[in-house]
Amino acid sequence: MGFAGSLFGQLFFSHFGIGATLTGIFGILAAVIALLLYFKKQESKRYGFLILICSLLSGIDVCIESWNYYSKYHVPGNDFAWEPRGPFCLALLIIAYTGLKQFRQLKTKVNIISQ
Repeated sequence: MGFAGSLFGQLFFSHFGIGATLTGIFGILAAVIALLLYFKKQESKRYGFLILICSLLSGIDVCIESWNYYSKYHVPGNDFAWEPRGPFCLALLIIAYTGLKQFRQLKTKVNIISQ
């Protein structure tokens, strides 16, 4: 969704917006970092924090984009295409949970080792 909906959709419809661009970039960046960590089978507190931040920024951009849409266009029946955005937000939450879990596991491992 980050690539197909946010970035490619802007090119296809020739309607560019900073919110959609940031949503796509941060969403793709979070997913790529999470996949790299998964395939490398390594743990990194820094990458877990980066996954968490990118996911949260992408989610905030979706909220800003929807607020902008609903505050500008007062047309009955417009739904801002929540059908693709709903699963995208769910995927962002799962990716953010992965980053948070990575960040917390390393924090507890460091505390256990230092005691």
